[in-house]
Amino acid sequence: MYPSMTMRVMQLCRFDGSGHRRRAFSLVEVTLALGIATFALLTIVSILPLGLRMVRDSAIDQATANITSQIRGELQQLSAASFSGTSYFYTNDGLAAEDAADYYFEAQLEEVSATDMEFAGADFSQRSARLIRVELSYPYAAPRAARKSAVFSLLAARQTGVEDSR
Repeated sequence: MYPSMTMRVMQLCRFDGSGHRRRAFSLVEVTLALGIATFALLTIVSILPLGLRMVRDSAIDQATANITSQIRGELQQLSAASFSGTSYFYTNDGLAAEDAADYYFEAQLEEVSATDMEFAGADFSQRSARLIRVELSYPYAAPRAARKSAVFSLLAARQTGVEDSR
């Protein structure tokens, strides 16, 4: 009876009830599937830093646009003597910073002297407009040599009736 029991167990392991041999995944197939899954997972993980960098760069671009808009608004209200050579500080969201602990961006403004300026085919005289050079550097906590910076120019209309110190 013992040998027939062994034969019966062997039959159950190798054959299903219909007389067909059972199919299972071989070691080669399992190894190949694990290799493909590992490759796919490593590809996805390697793309993550690029995506995070793009999100950070997008946030910086948005903050830069906010800062530019704020500076342009301030230029419309101030005379040239009141802002040239000064620094403005902003948070990482691009909002004006009131506390030194919140400084992330530093914007240095400087008026560029030009007798006549031409932009996109339109002529402007220095009496009607002024050209402002803006250097935006970040992060503020880093040493100046290690900061990233962007330099751009703004064309601001002069206020009528505002006295200039020239």
